[in-house]
Amino acid sequence: MDFFYFYKSMFFANDILFFLPEIYLTCLVIISLLVGTFITAMFANIAIISFGWFTLYLLCLLLYVGAQLPVHDYFLLGYQYLSDPLNYTFKGVLLLFLIIILYTSMGYFFHERIFFLEYFFFIGFFILSAFFLLSANDFSLFYVVIELQALILYTLATLKRYNIFSAESGLKYFVLGAFSSGLLLFGISLFYGFAGLLNFYEMRFLNIVSCEGLTYYGFSFALVFILVAFLFKMAGAPFHIWVPDVYEGSPTPVVLFFAVLPKLAIIIFLIRFYVLFLSEMPAIWHISFFTSGILSVLWGTFAGLNQFNIKRLYAYSAIVNVGYLLLVLSYGTIENLASVINYLLPYLLATCSVFFVILLFRKLDGRKIRSLVDYRFFFSYNTLFAGLFSLVFFSLAGIPPLVGFFTKFFLFKSLFTLDLMATSLVFVVLIISTVSAFYYIRVVRFTFFTTLRFPIFFLELDMVASFLFVAIVFFLILFVLIQPLVLVSSYNLVCLVSL
Repeated sequence: MDFFYFYKSMFFANDILFFLPEIYLTCLVIISLLVGTFITAMFANIAIISFGWFTLYLLCLLLYVGAQLPVHDYFLLGYQYLSDPLNYTFKGVLLLFLIIILYTSMGYFFHERIFFLEYFFFIGFFILSAFFLLSANDFSLFYVVIELQALILYTLATLKRYNIFSAESGLKYFVLGAFSSGLLLFGISLFYGFAGLLNFYEMRFLNIVSCEGLTYYGFSFALVFILVAFLFKMAGAPFHIWVPDVYEGSPTPVVLFFAVLPKLAIIIFLIRFYVLFLSEMPAIWHISFFTSGILSVLWGTFAGLNQFNIKRLYAYSAIVNVGYLLLVLSYGTIENLASVINYLLPYLLATCSVFFVILLFRKLDGRKIRSLVDYRFFFSYNTLFAGLFSLVFFSLAGIPPLVGFFTKFFLFKSLFTLDLMATSLVFVVLIISTVSAFYYIRVVRFTFFTTLRFPIFFLELDMVASFLFVAIVFFLILFVLIQPLVLVSSYNLVCLVSL
């Protein structure tokens, strides 16, 4: 009896405290669902702005409260749920990116006459599932969470219900996503059949390398299916076929959502998955990710050269950058994993700033910005924003002394210390990556050198959005000063996970 009282008073209260962000998000999801249910279509145009600001306030409150919670290594739910400084840090990063994306999307839906209040329900459910994904320490929890995310992304892709392109993109995403889910479930089933385990912590004590014959090949066969499903979620070649069409057909804020939050969550999970388990099987991990990284850089670079649609162009750019990350992830050393985190954060910030401008200037002279040609009015209407926008694309292209150059420098530096064969292939990738700078700089060419020098009308901008865009760009510029600090912090986080 005394032991039960001690357990209840000391441990159960701490467990609830550790689950506080997830409980908070669950309440937010339920509130948004109830509000969307009882508000009629007549008042939806008023409610979407009001409820959007209310959701922003609650997310900022969660970010503040989460920063006050204790940071400890702990296991819950029978070792299925794990938390440590790595996922604690990136839960805050996910919330910060979600706040930026949510702010940009409110004005878009109002001007596009999309009064879909369930949007807040879906993004709340997604961030809740992303929190569980970052803390997943078991294949069963991981599969449930990753499929919940996929269902939300299928729905968000078809947010414009009466648009044929949006319906087509959602359908294609659903069909191919269902195929990848089947591969993932088949791989997990095979692995459980050979190992009898689903928990990553228990797998650390499973010496797969010592297995012989059918057992070892069975493990390898199962992991191939699991890694193929990962590559589909990350849009790595040759499983990237859905990305350009889904990006083109989805609403612009949803494309920003696709480009930032799922990618960040799955890469941080992959780092944990490798450190906890796959470091025992480096050959399967290395061959799968290195090959996919080479193909992603090649395909994304040359297929993007003839693209003039903004969303399709950024889709191929995302494939190239995923290729860089896969190349570095394929070796799995602590230095490589730290350089992945160091590269990922500035790249996602640059992504946010690019789509910020697309949403700010969504209508010029009565036309929406869909093609590169539409940027020829940009310089005449707002010279300051045109200059800052160009700096973002120069950073994405890796032009020194901007932050994109330094992040790519540390990324390729971690690859050039490897064996001779890999170094030769990485050198070829480095040469090819200079070609991809062409379609970044082409945006600058359309902005400055094919422009009307005399404005037809004065374009008024949202002051808060303008300030946020300028702040992001200046952070990207000043990120160079804190680059060593971020790299050291990333290294320390990965070291803590590997203990």
